[in-house]
This record gives sequence, structure tokens and C-alpha cells, in this order.
Amino acid sequence: MSGTMTARGVHSAAQSVPPPSPRHRPMPAPRPAHTAVGQLHAARMGLAEAAEASSPAVRYVCAH
Repeated sequence: MSGTMTARGVHSAAQSVPPPSPRHRPMPAPRPAHTAVGQLHAARMGLAEAAEASSPAVRYVCAH
């Protein structure tokens, strides 16, 4: 009889306390590193200057 009471006690305790549920958080969007952003910005500026240059030598230097 004590086995029945123990099983009943454990069973009723399990029903009264719900298990903790994990909170789902949205993952942040991946962003490029600051150094990569700086390099892309410098490349854009160099290509823009190369497009405005008149001589081929200046265009080559600006583009590289």
C-alpha cells in the first residue's frame, strides 16, 4: 500500500508543476565585420575615383 501512495504522490506532484519551456528568441541577422565593411567602402571609393579619372595611369592607380 505504501508503494501505491508513493506512486500516487509522485504522479500528482508531476501533474501540478509544469515543466519549464524554453523561450524561443529570434536570431539576429548576421552582419559583416567592421573590417569587411571598411574594405568594401574603400573599394567603392577607389572605383568611383577611377571612373572619374581621365588618364589610364590614374585610373589604374585608383582602381588598385
